[in-house]
Amino acid sequence: MFDDWIDSRRLIGPSLFSDSVGALLEVSGTGPEFEHRIARWRQHASFFMRELGWKPDAISVHPYPGGAMLVIGAPADVLYTATEVSEAAWSLAHEESDDDIQQRLDTLTRARDEEADPAGLALYEHARSEGFSAFLDENGLSIGTGCRSRHWPPGDAPSPQQVTWADIGDVPVVLITGTNGKTTTSRILAAILQQSGLTPGLTSTDAIHIGGEVIEKGDFSGPAGARTVLRDRRTRAAVLETARGGLLRRGLAVDRADVAVVTNIAADHLGDGGIETLEDLARVKFLICRAVTGGGTAILNADDRHCLERADNLEARIGWFSVEADRPRVAGEMVWADETTLYRLVDGVPEPIIDLAGVPITLNGTARHNVANVAAATAAAFALGVGKELVAEALAGFGRSPDDNPGRGMLLELGAVRALLDFGHNPDGISAILQTAHRLVEGEVSVVFGQAGDRTDEAIRDLTRAIHAGGASRFVIKEMAEYRRGRAPGEVPRIIHDELLRLGVARTAIHHADSDEAAAEEALRRAAPGDLLVLFIHSDREQVITRLIALANQMEY
Repeated sequence: MFDDWIDSRRLIGPSLFSDSVGALLEVSGTGPEFEHRIARWRQHASFFMRELGWKPDAISVHPYPGGAMLVIGAPADVLYTATEVSEAAWSLAHEESDDDIQQRLDTLTRARDEEADPAGLALYEHARSEGFSAFLDENGLSIGTGCRSRHWPPGDAPSPQQVTWADIGDVPVVLITGTNGKTTTSRILAAILQQSGLTPGLTSTDAIHIGGEVIEKGDFSGPAGARTVLRDRRTRAAVLETARGGLLRRGLAVDRADVAVVTNIAADHLGDGGIETLEDLARVKFLICRAVTGGGTAILNADDRHCLERADNLEARIGWFSVEADRPRVAGEMVWADETTLYRLVDGVPEPIIDLAGVPITLNGTARHNVANVAAATAAAFALGVGKELVAEALAGFGRSPDDNPGRGMLLELGAVRALLDFGHNPDGISAILQTAHRLVEGEVSVVFGQAGDRTDEAIRDLTRAIHAGGASRFVIKEMAEYRRGRAPGEVPRIIHDELLRLGVARTAIHHADSDEAAAEEALRRAAPGDLLVLFIHSDREQVITRLIALANQMEY
């Protein structure tokens, strides 16, 4: 591996860089020598692809400041080999001699032959040509989705003539992305679908759920989680949280969806993978709208300028949601909320759905970010044909249990003090939670926060400025050891500390802790009756909550 080699990965679906599957090699560099190296990579990759029987012209280069994405297309059954082809070509691009090119080709040919699944590929291509969803990867071949799918292990696929095609079909699929609100919106929609009698398969940054049952915990907002849900024959509707990272690194997990929801576009992860601007980020997020085919709907945020600007370029039918009372009404259907009520707007005529006081997750309408998430999920449910009464019943129940939306806008009663837990990790999300906090209390607000090390120094300062602007009186900076991502211990907290001082915060109002749990304890011990703690917790959530409750029971004010 060379110093200029950043990442090598499979593209398993449509992406920013290609409409087909293949492999992507991300490399860094600038100048004439770098451009010469890319030209040599293209030459060698084309040679290998021709010799392997692939389309030699399925090659593209996508430069960005400081680097480039090098993409090749390949058959769906040999994508690991495709990454090796790209890597071998890049290796040769660094060498003056091509003497070992035949040896490398022999190695690649063996890799292709070992990985290839001719029967699986034949059935995969036939299914797609007939309009069925199909997935082919290291776990085998599946056609159709959810309860109407069939799956075969690698090498066991039948011929198309042996398949009972009348049994194959697709369940409703919803893709949900955006900078903030993805997980909560996904959970709300899954609850609505459950209320309507469907068994939802749900993926999120926390876990995979089938019908409310946790299948596996972890971040499954990428293709692996999506395909697990879509291959589970209990699934009767799929709600797939779709994160930026998976879209950028793997492409779309599916190329067919009934509904795509874009919650918003705001600054986060800029500078990663050639995504430098909000416009770049919007291009990534709006990939999910490409999966919405005939009769499907894209649900967009009418309060977000990027959604408004991109709507006209979409082929899908458009549905909207909004929480700004003075928002100019867009044409078509919209789910909209004022300070007290959620409405359905059809051609500008409002129809009440439910009072926000009856929707627990909105905290009587004070948590405006969750009002937006409710509106987005409701609009998606309507696009799937769910009735208004069932939607209202689901919303009235969602948020009564802490298990409904763990870690997102959770309000804990800790004796004389309350705590608001959230996963906020970017300026927009932070600001929304702090605005909610000040609507909930008249006392002081303390905040526990940190940031991952893969953000730039300026991005860390931006987050700190958003925290400071939120009006907190006390700050507890936590070390996020699991998220240092190349940073030295204490490096990120030091950047935050220095920025708070620069903003005029007194040293006595700044405290440090070495974990989520220790930081939450520190904030609670320093709180006074009537205060509210805003805890941005990113790991060990259950332990933090358990410890806070136990500590609060021991405290005397």
